[in-house]
Amino acid sequence: MKSRLNRAFATLATLVLFATCVIPLPVSAQGNHYSLKLSNASSFGIDRIFLSPSDRNEWGPDQLGSNVIGAGQTFTLTGIRPGEYDIMFVDQDGDSCVLKNQNMFTNLSWRLTNSWLLNCEFR
Repeated sequence: MKSRLNRAFATLATLVLFATCVIPLPVSAQGNHYSLKLSNASSFGIDRIFLSPSDRNEWGPDQLGSNVIGAGQTFTLTGIRPGEYDIMFVDQDGDSCVLKNQNMFTNLSWRLTNSWLLNCEFR
């Protein structure tokens, strides 16, 4: 009787261990943060980047801080919670580009070019 109980316990422990290794965790248990990699292929330096949840009317802090994304440089914003955001880029001349309703539900990588920034600026 005792050996059957030990085998049953061992089988149950093995199943629990297997289930925790195989079943994927929901996104909320995995940290719930994403990144946005920006590659500046333009000839403009990007001096500031602001994020705001799309349902709010005010911008958050400058995401670059004291950094600048110079021509040919890359910068990655990290720790972005999933959601829909408005994103504003401000270049070295003070010109701004605002992208509305950008979905952040995965890690993203964007390549900024002269034409992309100019098209965005004049929308």
